[in-house]
Amino acid sequence: MLYKFACLRVNDPHLAEDLVQETLTKAFANFAKFRHEASVRTWLFQILRNEISQHYRKKKSAKLRGDSSSEGVELDNLLCPELTNQEFSTAVEREEFWAVIQTCFEKIPEHLLETFLHKLANPHEKIEDLCNQLDIKPSNFSVRLFRTRLMLRRCLEKSWLKE
Repeated sequence: MLYKFACLRVNDPHLAEDLVQETLTKAFANFAKFRHEASVRTWLFQILRNEISQHYRKKKSAKLRGDSSSEGVELDNLLCPELTNQEFSTAVEREEFWAVIQTCFEKIPEHLLETFLHKLANPHEKIEDLCNQLDIKPSNFSVRLFRTRLMLRRCLEKSWLKE
């Protein structure tokens, strides 16, 4: 699941592998600091999100220095469908956007966020299979996705799009 999530965020399978490997290395090295306030799965996804954010910060720094080796990344506009791909890609590359996303994720109840991230990481998997993995009914799955998207959209509108 971590790999699929990383692939969706960076659109590069090799980079996704590197980010997941770094995530697992950091998790292993810091497991003694894990406070059990959330599930291990949620903790791993948070580490991965931080790794992805760090990647884009480094990429942004490289662009500011004029480093031509940084390539453009095309990302889905799952959360902000009203933006064009270019507008969304530009927004995603900005460090502030990831800070807002992280803040929004923190405001969403864990069971809703877990469902959303599960679907995001497995976009082509059948709903029934996802429901079995999460041990919920399809109607509950749909409601959770709807509520999470609504909460994310409201949070982004309030914290990001209105700026």
